[in-house]
Amino acid sequence: MDASLKLQNKLSQYNDSRPKDFKLEGRIGIHIGDVVKRDDGDIHGDGVNVAARIQPLSAPGGICVSGAVSDALSSH
Repeated sequence: MDASLKLQNKLSQYNDSRPKDFKLEGRIGIHIGDVVKRDDGDIHGDGVNVAARIQPLSAPGGICVSGAVSDALSSH
């Protein structure tokens, strides 16, 4: 989560100095789950699949977290 916030913050700073038509806006999805890394560097698994499905639900420049992540972060 910290890395996602830092990335979005850096993108925001970058965008402040760019014309409107040249801004980068990323969407991030975060989920807690199994992730398997193959020898070729590709990753897959429940963690990746859920994160990929919830990522489009965030606003441009936003972060969308699953319920599992929200529950895990609620005590922090």
